[in-house]
Amino acid sequence: MRTLSPLLVYALSASALSPATVELVKARLKDAAKKRVRVSWEIGTRAQALLELEAPSVSVFTASSIPGSPAVASSPSLNSTTLNAAKLAFTNGQLDDVVGLSHEILANKQQGTLPLMKDGSSADPASNGVGMIIANWTEAQGSDFAAAASDQLTWLLEHVPRSSKGAISHRNSEVQLWSDFIYMVPPFLAYYGASTSNASLVSEAHNQIKLYRDVLRDKPTGIWQHIRQGSFEDRGLWSTGNGWAAMGIMRVAATIRAAGYSSQFKEEMNDFETWTAEILDGMWPLITEEGLFYNYANDPKTFLDAAGTALMVASTYRAATMFNNTKHLDIAEKVYKVIGGTDSNSTSSSSTSSIPEPTGETKRHRSIRQVHHRVQLSQLKHTNENHGPIARANARHPSETRVSPRASAHLTPDGWLNPVVDPHSFKKLGEHSAEGQAFVIMMYASRNDYLVHSKLKIGARPGGFGANVVGFSMTGGNNGLNSTGGAGGLTGVGNAGAGLVSGGSANEERKNSDYKSAGFEVGTIIGAVGAVLAWIM
Repeated sequence: MRTLSPLLVYALSASALSPATVELVKARLKDAAKKRVRVSWEIGTRAQALLELEAPSVSVFTASSIPGSPAVASSPSLNSTTLNAAKLAFTNGQLDDVVGLSHEILANKQQGTLPLMKDGSSADPASNGVGMIIANWTEAQGSDFAAAASDQLTWLLEHVPRSSKGAISHRNSEVQLWSDFIYMVPPFLAYYGASTSNASLVSEAHNQIKLYRDVLRDKPTGIWQHIRQGSFEDRGLWSTGNGWAAMGIMRVAATIRAAGYSSQFKEEMNDFETWTAEILDGMWPLITEEGLFYNYANDPKTFLDAAGTALMVASTYRAATMFNNTKHLDIAEKVYKVIGGTDSNSTSSSSTSSIPEPTGETKRHRSIRQVHHRVQLSQLKHTNENHGPIARANARHPSETRVSPRASAHLTPDGWLNPVVDPHSFKKLGEHSAEGQAFVIMMYASRNDYLVHSKLKIGARPGGFGANVVGFSMTGGNNGLNSTGGAGGLTGVGNAGAGLVSGGSANEERKNSDYKSAGFEVGTIIGAVGAVLAWIM
């Protein structure tokens, strides 16, 4: 495990995507839902993004356990504790949007039907299944969330057509396999199985991913094709589709871990690690010099797409946290900053930027790996043949390397991501994308969770200071940064405005953070001091 200096920790914590910007992105995500008839997968994706951002005590990526799962089966009190975490998150307002979306879906659900929403896709409505189960835990009044989730499961397992090998179709009218399916259905199967201690359903989640991979995986590259079988096919290597697949796989893996099924599903977890790595290994060499993937990753004739790129970055941080796969973190960090811009506390020098500002039409299409001798990936440890260890650039005091803030070229001042594929016509350039907005939130949350839970752990000695990095400041806790992070998984995140806080609580939620500029500045400065103290002591 890498040991990073306090100044390098500071550099990571202060770069790109301030919480205020994320709030703008979130607001535009809500606006995007109002601009057209609401579609099933956009609602489900929005709910998942909000869980990761605002309710880490409930999100599978950071929850300590899942109510009803084997992890709590032997202890009624522990099961009650996990249920209370959801109720508390709801009471504190951190699940307002998720529960509200579930209420809205059921208010519009046609009586006597099984799917959560009317849709030509059998899979997309299921993306709302996890939200239904969580809403049920909160005991919010007015809807029968449990029955709705059960009906959706029945529809998938008993009424949707299947391939000759048993793959549940992505479409209701015919057997057709889409890479999108992996994000929509297997996480719901696994979560329903976990919350009812039904290992067969968890196993079926793995089985469905395997069956889809067998058909969609492009063997030469390891990247997944978009659509196979049925009345039409899209054998292109769609960037967003690969993000859907990678993130869906990791949601299932995270569910298994949180449910206490890891020992029972060791082989399956190994599969998930391998299958995710295949996608990341195939995709990242195709990143363009502009720092975005093409809509079809290997096709320079297609447009650049920030939406699929953001989802791929999020997947890379999740893989680092879930599987300790840090192979592509350097470039993911660089692309994170391409999308998010650099804030006033960045320690990166503008003169060393390796990815130029997008200029519209690209005259030369080269991957970053091909020009990697001039890439300064200063935010994470990386040895460069021509320049030596990149960490050298961080040897100076942060105040000596402060540069003027650079707004993102891919986020408008009011928070819209661009350029984006039209989410309703996957070969066309779009104007706004609800899923793209959600992907930016996932990217932000996954990076924060990676920094908190995995690699940036300093001051872990008993009784010493602990320094936690949450993307925009640091918080100190008198117990250091432990390996589990507690039920909420975020030590002292709610105290970001103060920066250095004694005895930070593991159950604090990001939503409580003080996003005011004054608090932000004080938080980053005092947080840096806390990091230095943690290092010394």
